[in-house]
Amino acid sequence: MKLKRISLCSMVLMGILSTHAVYGQEDVILEDSAIEVVSIYKTSEATSVKQLREDLKEASNYYKGLVEKRDKIQQKLDEMGSRADDSSVKPTTINIGSVTGTVSSMPLVYNSTNNTNTKLNTSNDVDDLKRQLDVANSDIDDAKDVYVNVLSRYGKVMESITDDDVKSIVSENQAFDKDDFTKTFTSLVEKSREAKRIADEKAKKEAEEKAKKEAEEQAKKEAIAKEAARNRQITTVDFAPIDPNFTAAINGGAWGNCTYYVYNRVAQLGRPIPSPSMGHAYMWSNSARNMGYSVSRTPKTGTIAVFSQGVAGSDPTYGHVSFVEKEFSDGSVLVSEMNVQGLNVISTRIISASDAQLTEFIDVGL
Repeated sequence: MKLKRISLCSMVLMGILSTHAVYGQEDVILEDSAIEVVSIYKTSEATSVKQLREDLKEASNYYKGLVEKRDKIQQKLDEMGSRADDSSVKPTTINIGSVTGTVSSMPLVYNSTNNTNTKLNTSNDVDDLKRQLDVANSDIDDAKDVYVNVLSRYGKVMESITDDDVKSIVSENQAFDKDDFTKTFTSLVEKSREAKRIADEKAKKEAEEKAKKEAEEQAKKEAIAKEAARNRQITTVDFAPIDPNFTAAINGGAWGNCTYYVYNRVAQLGRPIPSPSMGHAYMWSNSARNMGYSVSRTPKTGTIAVFSQGVAGSDPTYGHVSFVEKEFSDGSVLVSEMNVQGLNVISTRIISASDAQLTEFIDVGL
């Protein structure tokens, strides 16, 4: 919001707005045709004590300007009052177009005559000055608490402002009522600090509660994992250890990929796939059926797991295949595979029971 102050600088003569000042006497009414715009609500970032000082200084200068203008008007009134009984001031006749007026210490009055020369009596400028004085006093009254608008923007700064800065800012105030300014400023500082203390305590409490909740959830997960580990029972015997150097005589998989590894693993265990044309990983189930292999959704040790695109993290385009090393009683399976952790890298992981239910298994007779 902006406060606009426009001083009176015109007179109405014969129903026409005149922007000319009336001269012709020794003293002229104070006038200012400029428009003064004072920013009451700042748009600057209220982020530092330095900026707070600058904004308070600007507000102070604005308020001082209003007081100085009021004092000038009052001084002019006092000077004119001292000459109120001085009858030595001679009227002066002035011409404004075809209008003839007379400037004196009497109120401005238009006297109608029959001739073309119209005589005007100049107003007693005291009345106009009094009106200006009323406006000036009203402006001062409206602006006496302008510093509150400034201070109210600096709640965040006041949360951490030092006592020395508070004392310094209070001592720098030379425009506003010292007691009111000090009381308002220190009160806002105390409230901001208290609000920050409460907010910090709340944040600390929430962080502690969150940490406690996370710890409880983690403990539950660990307990569930331990229980699941106890419930897992191997239903078949272990196979021979994986030989990373073994290569199948028939291998239709691309080197370093999942299909390349499964060709090698089943061949290492004595059940090689006789066809190099199994296709992409997701195609293996249909290829196996066409070759006479049994394919089902029942997890079983020694089978080839075929994952559709996206299942259990498999490639969204080509799918994935792996070898089932172990089957657990909870429905999960341990698989060995390649190109999950990197090209031509062999790794193992446990496939959850829920993902296993979405997977097909090729029985190669192991």
